[in-house]
Amino acid sequence: MNTCSTVGLRFMPTQEELISYYLRGKVIGKVELPPEHLVETDDLYGDNSTPWEVLPYYYPWDTCATIDKSGKKLITKHTLYVFTRLKKVGKSRILRKAGNGTWDGQSKGEEVKNSEGEVIGLKKMLVFELKTEESSLELQSKGHWIMHEYALAGVSLEGLGDRAWCHGEGVGGSDHGVVHVDHPGGGSISGAGGHEDMTNTASEFVICKIVKDDSKCLRHKEQQSEGHNL
Repeated sequence: MNTCSTVGLRFMPTQEELISYYLRGKVIGKVELPPEHLVETDDLYGDNSTPWEVLPYYYPWDTCATIDKSGKKLITKHTLYVFTRLKKVGKSRILRKAGNGTWDGQSKGEEVKNSEGEVIGLKKMLVFELKTEESSLELQSKGHWIMHEYALAGVSLEGLGDRAWCHGEGVGGSDHGVVHVDHPGGGSISGAGGHEDMTNTASEFVICKIVKDDSKCLRHKEQQSEGHNL
């Protein structure tokens, strides 16, 4: 649920605001993300990253309920904004595994432009899918999960090309910040506490708008109820 302290206020940034202010500002260390609206995590992708486990209900989800076109069914959607970094598999592939499923890309990505027509970022849409039949039944009970992923591109990367970024404590760690160092090469550098961490280009940090649609979850429950009544 939304923990915003101001009654009636909802967090509804435009794509330009998400990319130019929040994402770029966070990457260069000039903006602190509002924790009541936008969470930070390193666990969005990985072997133990099923979304309903790593994005629990007490995170600042914004809930919106509407009536469908028939006027008979209530459609409830929950929205959460997440700052994270992409995890690479090899030089160019991005890890999309999340627990026992994957975030499958529904589009190749599209350019996002600012009010002056300049490219400021890239947007991709992904849907969480479970592969086995048994897992698919579980997903039906958890709702329909959609991700809109925003990355820096175009003019947003100007002035950042000769730097690499690392996290001393990881996204969401105790320092809650992105440490940037002059490091035009690749490889790894020493993070906090002397441990080594992979360097990242600015485009590897993203803000994800995650939408959980409960309408499919409700249909699944209705089907189960009908089956029990037979």
